[in-house]
Amino acid sequence: MSYRTQMDAAKQGIITKQMEIVAQKEHLEPEVIRQRVAQGTVVIPANINHTSLSPEGIGQGLRTKINVNLGISGDSVDYEREMEKVRLSLKFGAEAIMDLSNYGKTNKFRGELIEMSPAMIGTVPMYDAIGYLEKDLLEYSQDVLAFEEALDLRYEDFYAQLADQQNLSPEEQAVLRSDVTQEVRTLKEAASCLRQAHQWASDKADEL
Repeated sequence: MSYRTQMDAAKQGIITKQMEIVAQKEHLEPEVIRQRVAQGTVVIPANINHTSLSPEGIGQGLRTKINVNLGISGDSVDYEREMEKVRLSLKFGAEAIMDLSNYGKTNKFRGELIEMSPAMIGTVPMYDAIGYLEKDLLEYSQDVLAFEEALDLRYEDFYAQLADQQNLSPEEQAVLRSDVTQEVRTLKEAASCLRQAHQWASDKADEL
C-alpha cells in the first residue's frame, strides 16, 4: 500500500475501494470523489482497524449524514442498553456514531461498538482518561501517571498483535507504528488536560 490515508491516495491519483463505495452511494463518478478528497472538500473517515465500516463521504455536494451521540456515563452504566441504542441507530440509518462514554471500561464498550458498527465512529480521548480512573475529579493525582503507563503497555500490545495478525512488511509495520504512536500521544495530551483540570478543581475547593 503506497498511501496512509484517503487523501494521500487521492493526491496520488488512486481511486480506493472506499472512494468507489462513496461514489456509488452519492450517485457520482469515482473520479469526482477522488478529486474532492484530494482538494480537501470531501473526507472519507476510514480507519484501517474499523473492518466493519461501510465508508461514507462528508463534505461538498454530498448528502447530509445522520450522527447519533451515545455512551456509558455515571448516570447510565447499562452497557447492553447502550448497545441497543447502537442497534437502533443503525436500523434507522445513522451513518455516524459519537461514543461519548466517560465512565467505566470505555475501551471494552468501544471495542464491541467498532466490531459491530458499519457506521463511522468518533470518540473523545479526554473521556477515556476519566473513564479509566473511575474517580471524582478532585481525587485525581498521581493516578494520571498510572493511566499514562497503562497506555504505553496497552498500545505496545495492540501494535504487536496487529503486526503479527496482518503479516505486515517492514514498511507497513513502520506506518502502523507511527499511527499507534500518534494515538498514544493524543491520549497523553488528554491526560495532561486531566492534570490541569484536577489542579483547577483543587484550587477552587481551597477557595470555598
